[in-house]
Amino acid sequence: MNTMSILPLIVAGLLLFFGQRLYWLFVGGVGFVVGMNLAAQWLTGQPAWLIILAAVLAGIVGAVLAVFFQRVAIGLAGFLAGGYLAQSVMAEIVGTLSPQGSGLAFILGGILFAILAVAFLDWALIGISAALGAAVIAQWAVHGSLWRSVTFAVLFVSGAAVQAQMLRRAPRPVIERA
Repeated sequence: MNTMSILPLIVAGLLLFFGQRLYWLFVGGVGFVVGMNLAAQWLTGQPAWLIILAAVLAGIVGAVLAVFFQRVAIGLAGFLAGGYLAQSVMAEIVGTLSPQGSGLAFILGGILFAILAVAFLDWALIGISAALGAAVIAQWAVHGSLWRSVTFAVLFVSGAAVQAQMLRRAPRPVIERA
C-alpha cells in the first residue's frame, strides 16, 4: 500500500470514530478528502506528491477555518461532505455520472448536509463524519458493489455508535452558536 492509498484511509478512520469529538478534525478531514478527490481529478498525470500536497493544504485550511470561524467552517464542511457523499451514492446507483449529473448531485447533497450540520450540530457531525469515513474506507478498500455497500453499512453503524457513546460520556466543549 503506498502513501496515496494509506493516507486517505487514516484520515477516514479518524473521521469515522472521532469526527464529532474533534470538530476541527472533522473540518480538516473533510477538506483533505474532498481536496484529494478534486486534486486527483484536476491534476491528472501529475506526481502523487503534488496531489497529496494539495489535499493536505485543503485539510489545513479547513482546520484553521474550524478554529476561527466555527459555524461557517462546519457549514462548509457539511456542504463538502454532503456533496462528496451524494456523488458517491449516485455513482454507485447509476454508474458513471455525467459532469452535469455529478455537479448537481454535489450541490444538492452539499446544501442538504450544510443545513443538517448547522441545525443539528453534534448529531449531524456524528452522522456526516461516520458516513464520510465509512464511504472513503469502503471506496478505497473494497471492490465490488455489494461488498462496498456492506462494508459502508457496517463501518457507518460502528463509527456512529462509537461517537454517540463518546458524546454521552463526556460532552466536548460547546461550539459557538453565533
